[in-house]
Amino acid sequence: MEDKTKQQLVEEIALLRREVAQLEQEKTECKKAEEALRESEEKYRVLTQAAFDGIITIGENGRVLFWNRGAENIFGYTAEEALGKKLAQLVVPQPYREPVSRGLQRFFEAGTDPLINRHWEFPGLRKDGAEFPAELSVASVRVQDEWQAVAIVRDITERKQAEEALKNYKFIVESAHGAIFFKDLDSRYITANTKTLESFGLSLEEVIGKNDYELMTNQEEARKNIEDDQLVFKTGKPTEITKHMTAADGKDYWFHTVKVPQFDDKGNIIGLVGIARDITERKRAEKELETQRAHFSSIFDHSLEGIVTLDINNNILEANQGFQNIFGYRLEELKGVQLDDLIVPERFYHTETKELDKKALDGFLGHETVRKRKDGTEINVAMSAGPIKVGGKTTGRFVTFRDISNRKEAERLYKTMASSSQLGIYIIQDGKFVFINNSQFLKDSGFSPDEMLGMDSLAFVYPEDREMVRGDGKGKCHKDAERGPFLSL
Repeated sequence: MEDKTKQQLVEEIALLRREVAQLEQEKTECKKAEEALRESEEKYRVLTQAAFDGIITIGENGRVLFWNRGAENIFGYTAEEALGKKLAQLVVPQPYREPVSRGLQRFFEAGTDPLINRHWEFPGLRKDGAEFPAELSVASVRVQDEWQAVAIVRDITERKQAEEALKNYKFIVESAHGAIFFKDLDSRYITANTKTLESFGLSLEEVIGKNDYELMTNQEEARKNIEDDQLVFKTGKPTEITKHMTAADGKDYWFHTVKVPQFDDKGNIIGLVGIARDITERKRAEKELETQRAHFSSIFDHSLEGIVTLDINNNILEANQGFQNIFGYRLEELKGVQLDDLIVPERFYHTETKELDKKALDGFLGHETVRKRKDGTEINVAMSAGPIKVGGKTTGRFVTFRDISNRKEAERLYKTMASSSQLGIYIIQDGKFVFINNSQFLKDSGFSPDEMLGMDSLAFVYPEDREMVRGDGKGKCHKDAERGPFLSL
């Protein structure tokens, strides 16, 4: 029994030694665990304090348990000011405090809420009362039978500003009347606005990543486009090009294009931006204007009538060969000289010319007058004139001259001959008397010259003969029954 007791004692001592060793091992492991915990806590502290984002731990009743340096920078409160305060009262704008408080209370009671374990945006409130856009992610954690919420907050003011700037930029690009596009160094399209896509007749997805050879039906035009790109990449300077393009619908278009190199932060060229303005209508107008100018030039150069163009001060700009032939001046003698100084007789200078200048603003036709040639001889002319307008503004005028000296001389001879005739002779124009030759006719008619000029010729025709007179101009005429009939010639 004594031996057995000794044996048991030995075993018990051995067991005790093992238990002590185990306790020593557990103590060592516990110390290691404590060290690991402290190391982990230090790492967590360093990590959370180094983070730019705000990291906040919220405990029961919605009070702040942890507030890192990122939260201090974002909201303006120090950790000492924030710890123990209710989060909703501290950083949530007034209109949202009640819903946030109720959501946190539901979470602490049930361990779940729509606010938790999700990513969302909300307006934050700084210490100075300024609101800002914030991005929030909230996770739940169970600590000693108590629910806690860990919130990570990010100030997204700059991102929102960038998004707004990008939105405005896209609006400007899409609202532009011209095509705007971006290309990389291989002349492949990175992006393009709607106007660019319309010219190709393709969607954005069909354009991105492709070059002009792959997009354009006219390969020569595509080659020229890419050569222009390479010139920009080679020189690093903007270039302007007026180019023709055959669109997807087969129609011809003209564009005035500016291509500008794009640089990265180190000054390296990474691509280009192109802005192309559709000038097709302008080109068509220019072509039409060129045609009109050619027609005008042909008329101007070959007209037998004298044509002269004047500026707003009546200085001669151009004079055709007809004008030079009529008045005897060479073109170099005419340009820049006042028209009236050259061809208006002195007796008309301060009277008729001033009135004609005013009429020319509205235009007039066939005014007959007298002008003088370079050698001083006077000639009879018929003048027409009108304003030259550019953009609705009068910039000058034109005047045409026809030499009617021969006609005037013929009329003078005719009147001389007619006035000596024994026959009553008259001239009717547009149904009105415009010429009566002599007293014989006036005597036969019974009217004075003033009464007859401008009078309706049918007033002298018997009613039954008026239809016949309209047809062949002959019939019996009368002043009245007492004067008796006479014949019209």
